[in-house]
Amino acid sequence: MSTAVAHLQTNETRQRREFCEIPFEVISQSSSMLRHVPMTTGLCVPQSAMFDCGEWVVEGLGGAHFPAQIEVLNCWSDGSVRWLLVHFVAGRVLPGRTSCALVRYKQPHMPATASVRWVGAAIVVQKRNCDEESTVRIVPEVAVAAGQR
Repeated sequence: MSTAVAHLQTNETRQRREFCEIPFEVISQSSSMLRHVPMTTGLCVPQSAMFDCGEWVVEGLGGAHFPAQIEVLNCWSDGSVRWLLVHFVAGRVLPGRTSCALVRYKQPHMPATASVRWVGAAIVVQKRNCDEESTVRIVPEVAVAAGQR
């Protein structure tokens, strides 16, 4: 059984300044699907494309995201990352070539919530979990005609 990882570098990845994806291929010479395969590979990053490693995951192996451990091996003269050593456990590796990508992990967005309550004659709406908390007071206009309720 032999499994290799090949780095794919395209014009699109060379030109992108905000680097958030590094495409590569997993190549398996096995005749059957492999499960839970530990992988280590070196990936080259274009100059000035990545200054902060942050958290990364591998996508494209069976539809799941696999956490990746990143180690910077070398930097360009401007301080940006040149070579990464990437470790991850592939959930499913199919025979042949499988296109994958190392992508920045994005924290799940916490949706804004709101509470609505009556305070006296006003409705108070208070937003939370957003860029800035805010409170809105809504005072309904009440027009009571003579003899109507």
